[in-house]
Amino acid sequence: MAHGSRLVAIATILMAAASAAEAQRLPVRHYGLAEGLPHNTVTSIYQDRKGFLWIGTFEGLARFDGYRFVSYSTVDGLGHDLVNDIAEDRGGRLWVATNGGGVARLGDGGDRPFVPLRVGPSPLSNAVNAIAFDAANALWCATDDGLYRAVDPDAATPAFEAIARFASTVVTTVFVDSRQRVWTWVPADGLRHLDAERQTWTATEMPRSRRVKISGDRRGRVLLAGEGGLFELGGTDATSDRWRPVALPGGAMPSAIAALQDARDTFWIATAAGMIRSDAGQITRHGVDDGLPPDPSRLLEDRDGNVWIGSSGSGLYRVLTTTIVNIAEVDGRPLTGVTGVFESLDGRIYARLAGHAVVEVTGTRATSPARPVPANQRWAGRRIVRSRTGDWWVVGSDGICRMRGPGFEPDRPAQCQRVPAGAVLAQSTDTLDIPELYEDPQGRIWFGAAGRLWWLDASRNGPWHMEPVPIDLPAGPSTSGPALVPALADRSGSLWLLSHEFVVRVAGGRAETVRVAEGVTPVQPRSVFLDSKGRLWIGTRYGGVAMTAQPEATALRFVTYTTQHGLSSNAVWSIAEDRQGRIYFGTGRGLDRLDPSTGAFRHFTIADGLAGDIINQCIADRQGAVWVATPTGLSRLMPDDHEAAAAAPLTYLTRIQIVGDDVRVAETGARQGPALTLAANRNSLLLQYVAPSFRGEHRLHYQYRLDGLDRDWTSPTEERTVTYARLAPGSYRFQVRAIGESAAPGEPAVFEFTIRPPFWRQWWFLTVTALSMAALLFGVHRLRMRRLVVLHTLRNQIATDLHDDIGAGLAQVAILSEVARRQTPSAASQFADIATLARTMRDSMSDIVWAIDPKKDRVTHLAERMRQFAVNTLASDGTRVDFQAPHDSALESVALAPDRRRHLLLILKEAVTNVARHAGASQVTIALGVADSTIHLNVEDDGRGFDPSTVREGHGLGNLRSRSRDLGGDLQIHSAPGRGTRLVVQIPIR
Repeated sequence: MAHGSRLVAIATILMAAASAAEAQRLPVRHYGLAEGLPHNTVTSIYQDRKGFLWIGTFEGLARFDGYRFVSYSTVDGLGHDLVNDIAEDRGGRLWVATNGGGVARLGDGGDRPFVPLRVGPSPLSNAVNAIAFDAANALWCATDDGLYRAVDPDAATPAFEAIARFASTVVTTVFVDSRQRVWTWVPADGLRHLDAERQTWTATEMPRSRRVKISGDRRGRVLLAGEGGLFELGGTDATSDRWRPVALPGGAMPSAIAALQDARDTFWIATAAGMIRSDAGQITRHGVDDGLPPDPSRLLEDRDGNVWIGSSGSGLYRVLTTTIVNIAEVDGRPLTGVTGVFESLDGRIYARLAGHAVVEVTGTRATSPARPVPANQRWAGRRIVRSRTGDWWVVGSDGICRMRGPGFEPDRPAQCQRVPAGAVLAQSTDTLDIPELYEDPQGRIWFGAAGRLWWLDASRNGPWHMEPVPIDLPAGPSTSGPALVPALADRSGSLWLLSHEFVVRVAGGRAETVRVAEGVTPVQPRSVFLDSKGRLWIGTRYGGVAMTAQPEATALRFVTYTTQHGLSSNAVWSIAEDRQGRIYFGTGRGLDRLDPSTGAFRHFTIADGLAGDIINQCIADRQGAVWVATPTGLSRLMPDDHEAAAAAPLTYLTRIQIVGDDVRVAETGARQGPALTLAANRNSLLLQYVAPSFRGEHRLHYQYRLDGLDRDWTSPTEERTVTYARLAPGSYRFQVRAIGESAAPGEPAVFEFTIRPPFWRQWWFLTVTALSMAALLFGVHRLRMRRLVVLHTLRNQIATDLHDDIGAGLAQVAILSEVARRQTPSAASQFADIATLARTMRDSMSDIVWAIDPKKDRVTHLAERMRQFAVNTLASDGTRVDFQAPHDSALESVALAPDRRRHLLLILKEAVTNVARHAGASQVTIALGVADSTIHLNVEDDGRGFDPSTVREGHGLGNLRSRSRDLGGDLQIHSAPGRGTRLVVQIPIR
């Protein structure tokens, strides 16, 4: 085909495409400098295996994760700011071809993200136009100095070798197909390929072109786009070596800059005059008026099915995955104010507009009636019902009428068979105000008017037969006037009515108010729907959606869905169902789709391509499309029969910052952060994360938890940064996961770290401290034991000296005094006193020696001495002595200090002496005991007694009290004349 005739054909196709696409718009999102793109000229688009999108531009490289762009330039290691191509090797490392700086490799762990690598020795060899990897991971580079290859791209400095130089050294394209053939395009020589054995080059006759783009699809087919048209290799005949021209509908072949065939088998072709889309045999052209660039140059389909379009000067564009088509115009005017949509029996679609107009939608067009409808005959609101026979029942300004079907012809209102208002309200000629009509399974038309429910027999041609329904409406609902709306009949035949505030079920002539939840009054219903499984759905104004699986049950049980369960809004105005059984809810914040089998929601908004976010009505037509009426236009959503809720993508840690210092993380994020042990003062962390996804605008939510601090996952949030300040010492495990449209969240990314305690809480410090304390205590113990040994030795020495020296001397004094008394009768009395004094002093000295003798420290020794003294003192006078004390084994473990033993002995001696001198007793009972770290001593006699209140100094009671007080004890004396005396002493052991 001659070049001129080809351009004429192209123009013809584009004009036809423009006509076909007149009222159709794609859901498009634009990204430019304002959004963070380094430059508006896009040279390449690539999606890596993690899901990040990489965009090459005239002034650097950009990484996009669905939220923000991160830019890279020569400062970050690129050899040149002009990026020509992007690819990924078999190990998942990213490579960038630059226009003069060779190639750059990402992720070598240096100071900069990229490492620049020279391809050849000359400047031309480092002007790399395209790169590709083969199955052996060899890197092929198309340069201005021919074709180069590096067989060891993993090496620190890969070795590049020149493979081929053609008549023109400039190689603009290199591509490796599924059969491992290497294809190149040389402007002067055309298309060549190197066979699988890498031995011979083969030329292919193709139309000449200054620039060519070779790409592949998911089926292994190779596409070549150039000025000579679009060609394909492979496809149904994968082994064929013949290139075939791709003929679009109409038989023409447009000049192409780039092309791709997406997963839905739609061809997208970038041309100098805009985008061409070929879908199911229909050609459409999209340009500036549709939100797409006038100069598309690069195409990519991502994993979510979005088509990305790079332009030569206006930035980056994304066509979203949802198969949503907007009917934006009617008769050349914007289509707005769509209040409802309905379908005829023969499949025609009509839209109701504000002002009561009705337009028909055909394909991608909306057309008004051929003749204008008089204002007094326009159809109002939603009051149009298609009967099962195909006829139409409508409410106009002057009553109800029936229009013969199957099509709805709004420009022929005169052909309606009218039911005058007086037929219903015979007593009134006012205009009949009917909010809605409903046809039951028997073909009767139901409506509410003036607080009563009516039905009309549609089987008659006239005169009309209609009857009021005699039901007793429950007290409470606002059922007067136009608020009473018949909605539907369930499978049991019960009729469901809506008022402004309540839902009413009518069964067997009995009406009952329905509660969708305990304590929720009023319900304020706005929509009701019976799905294909017989479940009844009720949309409310403020309470979300209530569903009962058994609407015919006597006791109704509802399940409620609100914003807490995934709804966008709790105001639900309309409900529909698609062929897969998924339920659609029209809300004030977009269209929500629920899969009842999984509980998963998907949301559709303006960002996904809807004409508007306020949904007036939604219906599903017989072809499976869901129509959505909004104040700003009409949308058609074509659900995919095989569509499934996408699993949540993997989440990557993109930044770890500790007390303001960044920890090195892979440029494309990490699934597992580095295991760190942090000092006690480095306990404040900032963590950032992202799950790359382009399935919708901000559809992902995130949950995280910090094991060691949190018990459970946090509530889902759109935030992608979390900060922890002043964490306590311990071991922690941070986990974060994305939550998408599927019920199950994605696998979490993990970062484990340990914060050491301060040095004074660390094991070595505690060990040293414990050992030091043990050594100190041991030293103190040894010092005390040494002092006790010294004291024990001293006490033993004193006792020995007192007994041996002073005791012996006093005994000698007593003996000599007795001898002297016998030899000198005149001084007998004096010598007798001296002997008595010496014996007394010897007895006192014996007590002192006993008290300080360390061998006598046990209470058993005290009890023995007390018994000995009492018996020796009292028995000589014939007084009976009963001495009571615990067994020696019970007293052996109780030790007393010398002073306490001595004082206790002296208290007993004083008490026994008083008994001997003053009591005249015949029986004395002495009891010694130990209890609760206290020594108890009781001395009781049956003597003459005395009055303690008149006690004199002479009884030694003052000494007893003084000794008890010095020991921190208590002394009590119980006595009365003629009743004996009882002395009670309690002294703490220590």
